[in-house]
Amino acid sequence: MRQFYSCLVPLAILFLLCSCGDDDDDDVNVDPIVGKWKSVTFSLTDCESGIPDIESFSCGSCILQEFAADGTFKSTISTPGEINETITGQYTLTGSVLTTCDGNNQNCEDSTITLSDDSLVLEGTEDGCILTVDFERG
Repeated sequence: MRQFYSCLVPLAILFLLCSCGDDDDDDVNVDPIVGKWKSVTFSLTDCESGIPDIESFSCGSCILQEFAADGTFKSTISTPGEINETITGQYTLTGSVLTTCDGNNQNCEDSTITLSDDSLVLEGTEDGCILTVDFERG
């Protein structure tokens, strides 16, 4: 009988350890960049190509940016009477570096982002200038 209990105790401990795991998937880890963003201001600075600097230009919601949880994005750029363009593709976010690639994964660009609950600041290069766009969630 003593031998029976000496085998039973380790088995009971093993059973308790294996059955105490948390199998609930209540915590969904959604990247904070996921969602819809609209531009508030943008600026072009330190231009090398002779383009004059534009400091904190407000264009309303001329740039709409949407990041999906599946790693895809959609950018809509529109200004009255001039530009109306939509770009789609894939994105990855590693630390503060956002990499966006077009739909064919041919043209990829890196940008640096600063992200808070309702604010996204994206900084990259465009036509030899530093482009900074401030977005708000919406």
